[in-house]
Amino acid sequence: MMLNSIVILVVIQVLLLMPSFFYYRKIIKKFNFKYPRLLNYLAVILMPSLYTSIFILLYIGVFAPIWRSKTFEPIKWCENKSIRYRMVNDLISSELLIGKTKKEVEKYLGIGFKENCWTKNTYCYFAPDPDNYAFLDHYELVVFFGLDHKVKRVEYLLI
Repeated sequence: MMLNSIVILVVIQVLLLMPSFFYYRKIIKKFNFKYPRLLNYLAVILMPSLYTSIFILLYIGVFAPIWRSKTFEPIKWCENKSIRYRMVNDLISSELLIGKTKKEVEKYLGIGFKENCWTKNTYCYFAPDPDNYAFLDHYELVVFFGLDHKVKRVEYLLI
């Protein structure tokens, strides 16, 4: 997915670079700058870095969360740990687990958890994010239970 995004970014930049060269030249001629040719080439060289910054911010803030999100499905959650990170946002935002007992949570998320991992009365489910390149750190879905042994909150935390 990331490689496709990079290819799209490069194609868009090449498409924007050609007309922008002529646009910058027109503006520079209009204002009679001292070194018009140098300014034109400088603008053509610097603008891709601006485009890249804008595209990276759009990718991180808008497109990546949309492409990565997936609706929570208990069967797929239990079968495949490598796609859990895609279901975490839906699971947390839907508040599906809030108010559930430990047995009900085990029914939805399975029994592959660590108990009392974050604090007392917590379940931690391994949900690695492949974009996290740290060797020692990983993400876990942490289910916090109250004194009544019902879910109070659910968080996706870097451990």
